[in-house]
Amino acid sequence: MLDGSLPKAVDKLAHYKAKFGEARIEKMIPHMKAVGLEEGITFSYGGEIGNTFDSHRLIEWAKRSSDATTVDALVACIMPRYFEREANLADHAVLCDAAADAGLDADAAAAFL
Repeated sequence: MLDGSLPKAVDKLAHYKAKFGEARIEKMIPHMKAVGLEEGITFSYGGEIGNTFDSHRLIEWAKRSSDATTVDALVACIMPRYFEREANLADHAVLCDAAADAGLDADAAAAFL
């Protein structure tokens, strides 16, 4: 998990500043953005962050109810939501949307969550 102590929603950038210190964040974010771009990832630090436990649970559920290709697709749908689209992985609607995009049944995912 990114941070198991997080509640359902806190400001992502404010959390990072509190966790790492503002001076460190001012150096870290530009570096992370540059490294990300080299790998095709457009990191964004806005929005909210929350406890990611349910995203891990959803991936485990997918492992039990689908094939490895679908599980990989689910992870590939979850990651950009957090790192690039400023989506909160503690939000079940975000996770169910990712499940649907990966080819899983969103209603079944919602019922599981």
